[in-house]
Amino acid sequence: MQWKTISLNINMKEQDIVGCGYERDETNDTTFENMDKGKVYFTYNGRRLNESLDGIEAGLWPALHIQQKV
Repeated sequence: MQWKTISLNINMKEQDIVGCGYERDETNDTTFENMDKGKVYFTYNGRRLNESLDGIEAGLWPALHIQQKV
């Protein structure tokens, strides 16, 4: 399995809320390769960000990795 990643480069502060969600692809493409795939999207303080990951299979759990830059 190949991991897909994106970098959001957000300067977070206390009380900020970061989230992620999954949106199933509802297109008519029902080929075996595209069944049960969708998009993982991210939110920051309730706003949906432009960055997303397409073609993600259903049943996987999106995760956030938060790293402090020094």
